[in-house]
Amino acid sequence: MLKLSFGNGVTLAYFEHHPTRLFTASDQLDCRYVRAYLKQQGATVAQYVEPNLSNIYDAAEDLIALGNDRIALYITAANLRLCDRLTTVLKELDDSIHIVWFGGYVSVKGKEQLERTQADGIIHQEPEQVIYALAESEPEEWGDIAGFLGRNEAAGNLDAMEASHSPSLYELDQYEGIWEEAAQARQTPILTVKCADTLGRDSGRGGLRIHSPGRFQQDLELAIQAATRTAGSKATLQIVGFHLLHDRSVRSEILEAMERVKGSIGFQVEVEYEWLVKEGIWQQLLLAGITEIAIRIPLLMTEQQAEEGISLGDTLQDSQVPDQRLNVTVKLTDYAASHDLTADSQHTARLLSAWTANNIIDANHVRIEPDQPGREQERVILPEPIRSYLLKYAADEPQPALMNGYIAFMTGHYPGSSTGGCVKHIGYTEGTWNPSSVHRLGEYSGVNSALLFEHNQVNREEKNGIVYADQDEVWKQHNELFDELVQTAEQQQYYLSNAHQIVPLEECTYELQMNDFLHIEPMHIRRMDYMKAAQSEPNGDEVGLQFLEITSEEDLELFLNDVDHFSRQGKFKHGFEIQSYIVDSCRWSGAHHCRARELPRMFVDGQDQISACRGCSSIGDMYDSLDSLLTQVSVASDQEQLLRGCQTCDIRDTCSKCSFLPSYMNRQQYCDLRRKHVMLHRYMQMVQLFKVLRKYTQALQGIGIQDIKVSLPTVTHLWPKHSGVEGAANSSVQDTVFLFYMQDQPMLFHSVNQKILKLNELTALILEGYMAGADEVELIRYITEKYHVETEYAASAVSQAEAMFAREGCLKKMSAKAG
Repeated sequence: MLKLSFGNGVTLAYFEHHPTRLFTASDQLDCRYVRAYLKQQGATVAQYVEPNLSNIYDAAEDLIALGNDRIALYITAANLRLCDRLTTVLKELDDSIHIVWFGGYVSVKGKEQLERTQADGIIHQEPEQVIYALAESEPEEWGDIAGFLGRNEAAGNLDAMEASHSPSLYELDQYEGIWEEAAQARQTPILTVKCADTLGRDSGRGGLRIHSPGRFQQDLELAIQAATRTAGSKATLQIVGFHLLHDRSVRSEILEAMERVKGSIGFQVEVEYEWLVKEGIWQQLLLAGITEIAIRIPLLMTEQQAEEGISLGDTLQDSQVPDQRLNVTVKLTDYAASHDLTADSQHTARLLSAWTANNIIDANHVRIEPDQPGREQERVILPEPIRSYLLKYAADEPQPALMNGYIAFMTGHYPGSSTGGCVKHIGYTEGTWNPSSVHRLGEYSGVNSALLFEHNQVNREEKNGIVYADQDEVWKQHNELFDELVQTAEQQQYYLSNAHQIVPLEECTYELQMNDFLHIEPMHIRRMDYMKAAQSEPNGDEVGLQFLEITSEEDLELFLNDVDHFSRQGKFKHGFEIQSYIVDSCRWSGAHHCRARELPRMFVDGQDQISACRGCSSIGDMYDSLDSLLTQVSVASDQEQLLRGCQTCDIRDTCSKCSFLPSYMNRQQYCDLRRKHVMLHRYMQMVQLFKVLRKYTQALQGIGIQDIKVSLPTVTHLWPKHSGVEGAANSSVQDTVFLFYMQDQPMLFHSVNQKILKLNELTALILEGYMAGADEVELIRYITEKYHVETEYAASAVSQAEAMFAREGCLKKMSAKAG
């Protein structure tokens, strides 16, 4: 939070939408203008900032805790539903709080939104002045404030406001600059600079407010200074409002200001298609240092317009500045009614296809927005030619946050930083929910949580081909079930963030449908018992994700056989071991991997019974509070660990201490097998490491499972004296250090600093020796014998290797050096 204040001040909040359907409470350019103005007037103002949002109730309590009795929420089409629910919760918690909405979206749709929200009013013009006036007056006087519309008021004060106001051309200059503090390192910069907006009073100009070229250049210079300090020379500054400048001379002045200050920092602007094909603005953009350009192209265009654009494509290619790659994106503008009856989307699709074929644009960088402000909440259905273009040229965009969340839900592995405050994932094990208990989800789930409907018995979705866009800024496909879920959630006053469906296709194969997002290629998942995998050797590369389940004693026996093979040989038996994820693998991992105590996930059955882990006994039902469920989980965990004697157990530092066991195993069996298979946690760590290497690097490209070896305290590949299980106790190497070989190339990975280092054979041998419990005397003697070198050379090699390992934090506290 940027500032703590108490009294009759104002708290600003902006919930920023990140692809896809994920939010943070962030700073924002318009909010900074408001804060700068209020600070200039001597008023108290705070900005709510929270990168890791919990649930809506926690966010509301945080806002109230700031102590200001006036809260101004910055509304966009993307965060409208979230802010609507937050407003209701704020009123529930403290009805003395006064809440107003502001921003470009509500300046257009404000009166309509007031009819459906509990906000006390909306600000449709000059938010800087209006918010200050709201802070300095009593709520009963707010009806007299120009630019403010209360819940029970008509917009009758607008004419009076405009009559008394004679705006200058450069109306934005009246507000104090926001960049001085950022440039002086007193405030984190945001990489956006405003040249114009539509929050002014003059309706005849569409509310347009503009900065003068001099003031814009001043802001730009300070913004460059701040951005360079924090983001370096690779930063790109977004110039906000450039596409609003329909006066050609004003555009030229702004571009000239950019040209005067351009340097290593790049600029991003949005321009109208007609400016490029009719006015020849292209060279001006290049001279101004533009590195990213979003071209606003009409969804419906004439054949002549398309031909002009195709010709422009040649210009785009020919005029590239050396060493300056221009990134071009497209925004299709949805004109509600075309003025030319010959306009057609097929011409637009032909233009996009030509640009894509010539590598001017990437189909994944094509978006659409309504041309009329305020229509962002409406679905814009793509005409068939544009839909066909997308399906031909676009690729499924990675959604790492949602995908990593799904993997965490399946495996139980959650980073410690992501737990607490709310349930991250709620799985409905029978594929549907009970509508009467949906309202309870609001207490459990967070702003960015996801519901997962597992094992949907019937795929109710007909692939009817309708592709559309809305406020979420991603392509979507009509999904009847998702629409029903959203509708039910709204009826039950529950803010539904994400809802994914897992639909069975054939034996062991499912389709993962994330929300109603368009998947150009279906996201297939394979899920099978471990015994079946051992028999069929499935190739995990054939599907998007592969999960193996341990649901019986037979599955467990085969899994532990593979772990024992790894412990004895330092090798994997099957390729699927590193291609697959083990469902609920947290149970078999090392210390602190069981997160059940924080309840990051929960499972709900058809009777609304809740379990902390998949297939385990109930800890409560949907009518228990989150605190009650957390207490139940904590009590059960403490009781289990007490009964097992975990605090005095020899493997307490390497066991996850799973408290919620499957039906085929009791606590004694679990403890016995964890003590017997002492390398189990190490096996899970190495499997996870190779999954990361497969996913994020090319390190395993072309390498088979037979080409991978791992050094362990129980097995070495260069050091000859295998120490067996006893070596683990005598090892001088930290448990966070891993030594492995890919095609005989030794590699060291340190999980603490996430470093991977290539080693030579001699250095790897020395590390293996330390891992097996050898001392320096043994190492020097063996190196002398193996490589036929002098003792002094061997001693020097050991000393240098030890110094390097110590520097990298690889070694435990070494005992006094021998001899």
